[in-house]
Amino acid sequence: MKGRSDKFLILFLVLAAALFIPAYLINLNMVQMIRDEAIRAIVAFEMIQRGDYITPTIGGEPYLMKPPLFNWILAALFQLTGSYSETVIRMPVIITIVFFGATIFLFTRKEFGNRFALVNALAFVTYGRIIFYESLHGLIDMTFSWLTYSFFLLSWHFFKRKKYLALFLVAYAITALSYLLKGLPSLYFTAVTLLVLFIQGKQFRMLFNWRHFLGIGLLMLVLGGYYWLYFAKNNLDPDQVFNVLTGEVTRRTVVRFGIWKTILHLFTYPFENLYHFAPWTVLVILFFRKGSLKFIRQNERLRYMALVFFFNIIPYWTSPESYARYILMLVPLAMTIMLALYFEYQRNRNWTIQAVDYIFGGIIGLAGFAGIGFLLHPATRDLPHLLLISILLFLAMSIISYFFWKQKPYRLLWLAIALLVIRMAFNYTIIPSWEKSHPVVATKKLADELADQTAGRKLYVYWNPDFKPDPYFQYRYNNEIFTYYLSTSRGEITQVKTEKIPGALYLAQWEHLNKAKYKVIRKIEPAWQVPVVLIEFK
Repeated sequence: MKGRSDKFLILFLVLAAALFIPAYLINLNMVQMIRDEAIRAIVAFEMIQRGDYITPTIGGEPYLMKPPLFNWILAALFQLTGSYSETVIRMPVIITIVFFGATIFLFTRKEFGNRFALVNALAFVTYGRIIFYESLHGLIDMTFSWLTYSFFLLSWHFFKRKKYLALFLVAYAITALSYLLKGLPSLYFTAVTLLVLFIQGKQFRMLFNWRHFLGIGLLMLVLGGYYWLYFAKNNLDPDQVFNVLTGEVTRRTVVRFGIWKTILHLFTYPFENLYHFAPWTVLVILFFRKGSLKFIRQNERLRYMALVFFFNIIPYWTSPESYARYILMLVPLAMTIMLALYFEYQRNRNWTIQAVDYIFGGIIGLAGFAGIGFLLHPATRDLPHLLLISILLFLAMSIISYFFWKQKPYRLLWLAIALLVIRMAFNYTIIPSWEKSHPVVATKKLADELADQTAGRKLYVYWNPDFKPDPYFQYRYNNEIFTYYLSTSRGEITQVKTEKIPGALYLAQWEHLNKAKYKVIRKIEPAWQVPVVLIEFK
């Protein structure tokens, strides 16, 4: 029986892998760029152009909000592929999703079994937030979250085997990498998780052991080495650099948003995340079954995951400006707990298991009729091959629905397969409908036109020296999406200048020109961003 079960799991893995590639890659380049991914991409582009991989810049201005590790990854991919396309920008996220799913599988299979581990891994790959948003954009958070989740589970692994030296060295090596991705949040995750691990494991004194200090020394060596190189190359006040890094964290708190907005967030935040990570968060129903908390407390690993989840989510739960991508490393912990409850309660079915199965089955069934909506909606009804796509979606959901109800032990695996198929339909319908009308499409076209118009001429961004840098980003000029497309199309950095160079062209905001004498060549209004004018100073 076990051999047959393993064969089924291999078939599911092969099917999921075969669906994953088209589901995650088809029309990925058609998804419009957002500001945060433009920032990551333009910093990497400028590193290549300047040949300086220590100093992140935008428009030649120091970019202080994030350390450079993600930019190094992007720069390597740019050079490896010879392309600055949207697909290349998003490949680190796609690759990390694969690594993250594999890590979840490896860390849960020994204690909970292969079927549980495969469900857990495929659940992560098909969380609503990941499959319909995070996988579409080249952001830091997925890579950061994968490293942080690995830190959580590796720390547990070494702790249970009493390999404390390996624990601290690995923990702080990962923390160093995480810091070079996103800065200070990595230090919070490390401090809180190690406290949880050693207090609940009744080994608090080990935190004062020489092995711990050796791990801290490794962290300081890596980060100190980077900042030594950084300040050796840049004449910047260290206070300015670290004030921006700390400001990135403190600006999201009650100090900025006020008490009432913070209180409202405390109540709405759990429901927001139930939405973001649907449909898998339907499993939260299982907590309402009597004995669920006792079941969690009695399992050491589940108890550890629950504590790590709770204490690490506090800053986000209490921060009114908190996005779902900030807790991607924590959700798999909660999902492991919910799946453990599901597998436990499958043995003695009651209303909670039945409710979960009926909801999941209903989602699969309803998805089969989504094609009707595509055929009727004004944004999609004129897309090519839409009738064929709708019919194939209906047939696929019908087949999956049949096996979902017939093969009770594999219902959650069939749900994951259904979600991958739905993402494929999404690629051929929703994504092309965005491209027809999304403002960033016009912005990209505008940047290409301007690159052709200014070919062979020096082009800068003019910044009036009387104006202060952006109060949040701390650099001058912020049309990042437009500037990225313009710079990559021209093949050179669009630098920010305060000097008026004769014969050069400038992009300038009207308010920066004041009483200067200039000739207007073209008015430019990039979508969602600050209108500028192409000028030549007299």
